[in-house]
Amino acid sequence: MCWNASVSLNTYIFGLFASSFAYYNGITNILGFIFYQSFIIIQLIEYFIWSKTFSNKLLSQIALFVILCQPIINIIKIETQPKFIPYLLVAYFIFIIILYTIIIPINTIQFSSVPSKNGHLSWKWLNWNIYIIAIWYAFLSLRWIIDKMYLTLIFVTIFLIISIILYKESNTWGSMWCWIANLISFYFILAVFYKDFCKI
Repeated sequence: MCWNASVSLNTYIFGLFASSFAYYNGITNILGFIFYQSFIIIQLIEYFIWSKTFSNKLLSQIALFVILCQPIINIIKIETQPKFIPYLLVAYFIFIIILYTIIIPINTIQFSSVPSKNGHLSWKWLNWNIYIIAIWYAFLSLRWIIDKMYLTLIFVTIFLIISIILYKESNTWGSMWCWIANLISFYFILAVFYKDFCKI
């Protein structure tokens, strides 16, 4: 997602408001806030792509960098077994180095984001096969497994599978993740009001 500059920008603003609202009211901490920004910032990047404000190539490079940072942020958020954090980070860095030096050399990537037939942006630079997606997602989800956040794990996993099945062919599966961002934004807002309601 999304379909145009306006929708992308509104999605980003809504997400920024919801996460800031949640952080101010103690629903999430600073690392949780930063992790959520790594999802919604993609919508701001897509807004600039749609509006052709900056270089498409530069914005695509920034978007890839942000996506590669998401597992790092989530690993750092591990609470119950922090001793695993350094080892997991090293393993992830090794994966990224191998990925972009041997499997997909960085100089072969087409850094471009263009509208697909389904109306969403196709990320030409995210030419991952299913095995790469699985490994990247394994690192992203390790925190939810270690900290026993099973509902989050199940929800995100189901959504990822659906996105890949429906949008892998058009290469817009990654861009569809803003649906998760919107759902989490609604959750943040409802959680704040629920917290305040329970205090009454």
